[in-house]
Amino acid sequence: MSLKESARRLFQARAGGGDPKKRVATQYIQQLGGSVQKMASNVAASQEEFKQDWAKKRQSTLDQTKGDPEARAKLAEQLDAMKREYDVAVRKSTGPFRGREAKQEGANEIAGINSRIQAFQDDFKAMDGILAQQGTPSEANTIGANADNAFAYSPLSNKDFDYREDGIYVTQPSTGEKVRLSDYEAPIMRDDVGIAQANAGLLDASSKAMSNQSEEYVSGRLSNDAATLIKRPNFKSLIFDDIEGFNFAKDFLAPSGDVTLNDLKEDYDKDPTFRAAVQDSWKRAYVNAGLEKWQENQEVEEVRGEEVKKERTYPVYNYNKQGTYLGSSQQTAEDVRSMFDIDNGDFSFGKSNIAVATNKRGEKTWSVRDITGTQASGQVFNNLEDVLDQFAPYAARKTTTKLP
Repeated sequence: MSLKESARRLFQARAGGGDPKKRVATQYIQQLGGSVQKMASNVAASQEEFKQDWAKKRQSTLDQTKGDPEARAKLAEQLDAMKREYDVAVRKSTGPFRGREAKQEGANEIAGINSRIQAFQDDFKAMDGILAQQGTPSEANTIGANADNAFAYSPLSNKDFDYREDGIYVTQPSTGEKVRLSDYEAPIMRDDVGIAQANAGLLDASSKAMSNQSEEYVSGRLSNDAATLIKRPNFKSLIFDDIEGFNFAKDFLAPSGDVTLNDLKEDYDKDPTFRAAVQDSWKRAYVNAGLEKWQENQEVEEVRGEEVKKERTYPVYNYNKQGTYLGSSQQTAEDVRSMFDIDNGDFSFGKSNIAVATNKRGEKTWSVRDITGTQASGQVFNNLEDVLDQFAPYAARKTTTKLP
């Protein structure tokens, strides 16, 4: 139903009379009282209560206004006055004995009234947009912002409407000042998309794919992700809402002394220097959080690699002293390592015979001979890792040889 049609019906069914009772919106906050924590809790409770009440009816701002006798009377009085102005302007612009100047003046007045009606419609729609906003309010909202939002849903707001030439105004609880409905600020909503992207970035840092990358590469990638996230319209949500167990505000903006978390939220909104510093700190904290996950995954991958090495078996080919193949046996890397890690003795490994000797100083040598054990190959190793790297690199602790 258009505002003009609403006006016509209201003229037929006006309720009450006289000036509606003045509401001082700042009293809304003053009535809450108590500590900052208690005030925040009370505001949140009122916000949720009024929001649920509105959700049951889901009425437009105009319908809410018409549904309240006091608010309806105030709107009807305004529309009635505009109708009288309109009738006068019509007579002025269309009268048979009116001069050109008077008719133009009447036409201008009609245009002004239509413009005012359009402004009222725009303001009602703007408030409808706030009331119908989807999502969850962010922890980034100040107590004042939450109070403003609670007031928008409450039955008190419609009674406070102030109809002016350029639109509809209402007293904003957080400031106590009149603000046009089109300029009434909506609360910051939890940026679920941004949080999901931030979560994905942290999880990616701990992925198996990233375990093969350098710390410098992972750090650069996280830094680029953070820079992109900071540009999001609702980035403040990422400061105060949880991201994969990471909450910057709780961990890095801990209030101290007389400074409360609400003070920090307000400073972020008002002070560009503070806002830039917080964003820079958030970026560094985000990168560090990702690197911690990357490092944890590195350690997990190392342990997993050792476990896989322990469980995996490798074929050891057996020959007799005449060089006849006798078959093979499956041995783990640790089993093969144990074969080589002896103090004295010899054993066959493939088509080679390995002789191990330990001198009085505890120094070992591994001498390689042919399968008969009589002819030296000339290969002598003084380190277990070196001989393993040559014959069984999968059993060496450190190797540059490509593993099978």
